[in-house]
Amino acid sequence: MRRRLLLAFVLLLSLSALSSADIRGRMDPKVGDQIYVCNMGETCPCDTMAMKPGVCKCGKELIQTNVIKIEDESIYVASRKRGFDRVGKYACACGESCNCGTISKKLGKCVCGTEMKEVEGD
Repeated sequence: MRRRLLLAFVLLLSLSALSSADIRGRMDPKVGDQIYVCNMGETCPCDTMAMKPGVCKCGKELIQTNVIKIEDESIYVASRKRGFDRVGKYACACGESCNCGTISKKLGKCVCGTEMKEVEGD
């Protein structure tokens, strides 16, 4: 009986780890949080956002800004009228201990220097 419970527990932990891997490309800040975003402007094709400073895929420094509104699947910040998508096509691949939270529509390195990977799932 204990063996079955242990096996069920291990299976549950494995499934929860797999399900959380699919949402690594999603940023979920709250209104008032400070995040770093691409400073390219309204026409930015990369839509890079991160929890730490760094360089976006356009080669420009990310700027620190405040989240002013969250609506549906968009994050609005003080530095731009158009919202950023909450889910990136690519996300930092430095593992579960990663706290840079970089997401982008373009492939490249995240702000912590690790190669980004394509986000799996929806």
